[in-house]
Amino acid sequence: MIDLDAIRTLAHIPGAQARARGDAIAVKFGDRETSFADLDRQSNRVANALIASGIRPGDRISTLTKNHDAWYPLFFGTALSRACFAPINNRLVAAEVGFIVGDAAPKYLFVGEDFFDCALAAVAGLANPPRLVALYGEHPAFEPFDQWLGEASDAALPGPELTDDVLQLYTSGTTG
Repeated sequence: MIDLDAIRTLAHIPGAQARARGDAIAVKFGDRETSFADLDRQSNRVANALIASGIRPGDRISTLTKNHDAWYPLFFGTALSRACFAPINNRLVAAEVGFIVGDAAPKYLFVGEDFFDCALAAVAGLANPPRLVALYGEHPAFEPFDQWLGEASDAALPGPELTDDVLQLYTSGTTG
């Protein structure tokens, strides 16, 4: 049984699930499966890497990618670090992505290989572009995710305060 009292915020879900049923599958992506225990460890590593890089409560972290299993530790880890996750719709064109990045002002933009060119075009004219990290795939203008993550600790963090913003969504304004 899951300890619901241990889930103060969405950031605490992987840890509570890991304690209750760590070996159960949390994410299945293609032929890869991630247990709740692994998701918890990965999320903690992301959070600790963000904090070690200078991320502070309220800072924005963005992603531009198709569906991918690397998205989940980034989402939960961002919340655990008390930063705010601002994912970007992958159907937008570079100018629209550039507007969102300029408005949200993320410190990091984690990008899937299908969107390297779009991301580069989107940040080209920004006075303070985010640090670019390849969530998967390789490109010389992007730091590889595993290199960025380095030897970050998987030690658990207290996570966000109830008043922290942990998710910022931009909508296109359409219903189609």
